[in-house]
Amino acid sequence: MNLKNISLEDFLNQDPNSEDSDVLAIIDDVLIGFEHEVGSPIRELDDEYELRNLGADKSGNIALMSNGVLVGIYSEAYLGISSTHTNKQLGIPMILEAVKNRPPPGPRILSKRGKRVMTKAWEVARGERRDPWPE
Repeated sequence: MNLKNISLEDFLNQDPNSEDSDVLAIIDDVLIGFEHEVGSPIRELDDEYELRNLGADKSGNIALMSNGVLVGIYSEAYLGISSTHTNKQLGIPMILEAVKNRPPPGPRILSKRGKRVMTKAWEVARGERRDPWPE
């Protein structure tokens, strides 16, 4: 999916019943179930962080690693980052990498945080916002 050719509304494709959702999962518990699915490297963000495939290569599912430890995932519709690694805008490169291998989304439920990070990623892809993790 090319974010330059899709409107923000179509990219978010938010289920109207989820507008006020503020769902937070206990991500550290969820990550344990995905450790065995971490695949090949995609790119290093810096000396600490790296994006890797989650499951099959080019599936559009992304693992975020910190010094070799799984700290975040973007799998299907679920994006989560361990609380010790939040507020660093790490969701943006995860989304930008994932959409390269994904079709436009079906209706989805977005938390307030999810909608914010998806919007920021869309803006970065279109050159409307500075990329916090440039290649």
